[in-house]
Amino acid sequence: MALYTVDRLRDVRRGIRSRGVVGALKAAARRGGRPIIARAARLRGAWADAAPSTSPAAHRYHQQGRLAADKRRWAAAAKTYQRAVDLDPSKAGWHHDLGRAQAKLKNWEGAVLAYQAAIARNPRSAAYHYRLGRALEAVSDWDRAASAYRRADRLAQESEQPVPRDVAARLTLPRRVELSVIEKPAYAYCLLRASKQAQQLGIRRISAVEFGVAGGNGLLALERHAERIEEAFGVSVDVYGFDTGAGLFEPEDIRDLPYFFAGGNYRMDVDALRRRLTRAHLVLGDAGETFGETLRSGMAPIGMMSFDMDFYSATTAVLRHLGDNVAEGTFLPRPKLYFDDVVGKSGQDYNEFTGELLAIAEFNESNASTKIARDRTFATYPRQLGWHQCIYTLHRFDHPAYATFIGSGTPTSLGLRDTR
Repeated sequence: MALYTVDRLRDVRRGIRSRGVVGALKAAARRGGRPIIARAARLRGAWADAAPSTSPAAHRYHQQGRLAADKRRWAAAAKTYQRAVDLDPSKAGWHHDLGRAQAKLKNWEGAVLAYQAAIARNPRSAAYHYRLGRALEAVSDWDRAASAYRRADRLAQESEQPVPRDVAARLTLPRRVELSVIEKPAYAYCLLRASKQAQQLGIRRISAVEFGVAGGNGLLALERHAERIEEAFGVSVDVYGFDTGAGLFEPEDIRDLPYFFAGGNYRMDVDALRRRLTRAHLVLGDAGETFGETLRSGMAPIGMMSFDMDFYSATTAVLRHLGDNVAEGTFLPRPKLYFDDVVGKSGQDYNEFTGELLAIAEFNESNASTKIARDRTFATYPRQLGWHQCIYTLHRFDHPAYATFIGSGTPTSLGLRDTR
């Protein structure tokens, strides 16, 4: 991917002669309405790469590497690129080219070193960070890969840099969820799984619900996820948020963890949030009552729910609407649930005898054909993270579509292989 055209670099060079370096970079940054500081930083790196090398031999080696790469002779390209950076290590783009050649050769350790060298010389290039993330994935360095991808996303957003096509093809929405390099990954996971299930069952519209909106950051993230996932699966998503608007109620008893949660905490600026929402239905009041009223007024089948109500009493009041005697079509067969208050920080001391964990246990005891169970998917994920322990599935065993086959197996799957 070419970040800068030859004409753009020529413009910068001409500007330097007439305005000086800073003036030329700022002038170039203004073009296209891009943020001046971020754009100028990128152009500074581009100018450094475009300036003639102090070593003619290094320039020749780099040109030879480009010719070899054009012919997909990656070993020859890597060899000559290496010679170029040995003679003139100042060019970020040359190190990047070396990294790409090493990646084509599956020499991922070499690619990591080359991309790191490129970033050291031009830390503002999103492409360099994206490709470093890909190389770190290949050597199973998951945490550093996720960090590189997050840094790349920030840079891309700040200065409108595109994701390289080869990276975008691999860094899909499901992969971002697996690596947790997306905002509110738990919400993205639940909505992704719900939309996939709906698509497989031929359901064209579902609902996604957040209980406990607080300031509204999660609800806004859920809106953004819904937009992206609708495009991926062709399933429309109605987004709902339920909250008092005035913060937590007063704790009813010890089961509401009054040592950590106090009445009035997590108050919402209702008007400010409504101005920012683009599609979500914000329902204010006691969710134990307003959720039932909203169900009776008509909702698309619910595919995911997030519970961040903190209290045992509030969570139990909502879970009563999820039991065995719910009208058919209210939920998908296996909605995804996120419980925020089952994995805690120091001092929260969550346990099975209070809070959300007690509410879940009592729900399972009181319902025969509807059970809440931990999602067992995450043992296969490359990174093990706290939010994985917060994902559950609402198994509605008596749902008419619960037994509908949606697997990928066929009669010939797992057939005997010919090893001759």
